[in-house]
Amino acid sequence: MKLLILFPYQMYTQKVSPVRRWHIDELSRRDDVECLLTGQGWPDYRDDVSLSANIEKLMPDADAILWYKPDGHQKSCIPPLIDSWHRPKADSSPGNIPSIAIYNEAWWPDRRAWNECWQTMTDLIIAHHQKDLKQFHRHPKCQTPGDSYNPKVVHIPHATPVDLFAKYALPWNERDIACTVTGTIGKEFYPLRTRFAHLIASGKLPGLIRSHRGYTLPTLQRCREQEIEYAKWLGRTKIALVCSSCYGYGLAKYVEAAAAGCLVAGDVPIDYEETLGMCMLRIDPKHSDDRLVGQIEGALADDRLTNLAGQRCRRAVVEHHSMTDYVDKLLDAIRGLL
Repeated sequence: MKLLILFPYQMYTQKVSPVRRWHIDELSRRDDVECLLTGQGWPDYRDDVSLSANIEKLMPDADAILWYKPDGHQKSCIPPLIDSWHRPKADSSPGNIPSIAIYNEAWWPDRRAWNECWQTMTDLIIAHHQKDLKQFHRHPKCQTPGDSYNPKVVHIPHATPVDLFAKYALPWNERDIACTVTGTIGKEFYPLRTRFAHLIASGKLPGLIRSHRGYTLPTLQRCREQEIEYAKWLGRTKIALVCSSCYGYGLAKYVEAAAAGCLVAGDVPIDYEETLGMCMLRIDPKHSDDRLVGQIEGALADDRLTNLAGQRCRRAVVEHHSMTDYVDKLLDAIRGLL
């Protein structure tokens, strides 16, 4: 398969979130895929000519286009790949090449994810969260009689490069962080994570808080170094305290912590209900702080069983949520368009 990947240079090299790059890393290693990574801002891509002209020059025989921010990003001064509002629908996939977009947390205010897909006539939407599927299908544009835009939407849960986290995972008896909370703290979007953080900060739970490191860094190298720093942190941790957010999403933090061999403790989103969720320490957000503390302290009290539980979490990710598994599913979804 020949895959043209259009990803704005500025975002690829400066965006901290590694889940937007890891699948590209995996695709580039595959023998059955020929990839070309380019897009707005890359040296070989011309912003002053049409998308069709760029495709004709760069990969005219591409089987599919995987694009990120095809409608541009005004705040970052990234131009759109196509003039969404001033072109016929038939020109939405230049040369009849199907287009694919991947979304993490897709259903934010103003329906930004959907609007981007609709404006660019994206053919295949990969949603990392099952709860987003019904939102895409319930959109008025999908239910308007005679409206010809009805994209294929496929759910593929977050995955992670298992080898990266395994490389920096310390033996259990060398792990010096009992519990950890990582990421943005704020009860509006991450209520359970915020409770965990307060329990650690108040001394009711042993552990450390790793605050959010920001959304951008100056270079790709610094972004990659940040990934290693994060993997090393999880590799020192016994119990990773996680939260599905106010949206009930299976966030990447679940599988990243599991790949590091941590016992993952938190509420279980539907995305991982039948895989990683079967191995987790399940926390009910409705329970009191004292009950939460009791559950976690109980796990810490039996180091051998907690270690074994962490190993089970890691096996669940290896078997169901590795980047190899993710890309297999992604390629199957793309082949369904061809």
